[in-house]
Amino acid sequence: PFNPSTRFPLDISNTADVTLRVFDILGSEIYKQTESSLNPGVYDLDTPFIWDASGYSSGIYLYAFELSTGEIKFNKLMLVK
Repeated sequence: PFNPSTRFPLDISNTADVTLRVFDILGSEIYKQTESSLNPGVYDLDTPFIWDASGYSSGIYLYAFELSTGEIKFNKLMLVK
């Protein structure tokens, strides 16, 4: 759970363009962020992916990382206000 912003850690093995998409529980895309040419590595505290959800209601959200290498990673998160 998070309130009101969160960081999205990411581990990539090859240089890639990376797009983060956040969806509401109905599947509508509500946020999108793209970073070009991320180098291989683990992005945790230094992740460029930060979502300020202060304008959104509490609930469960889904997110996906889409890499230009064709890899897609899905997960869910919970916003608690």
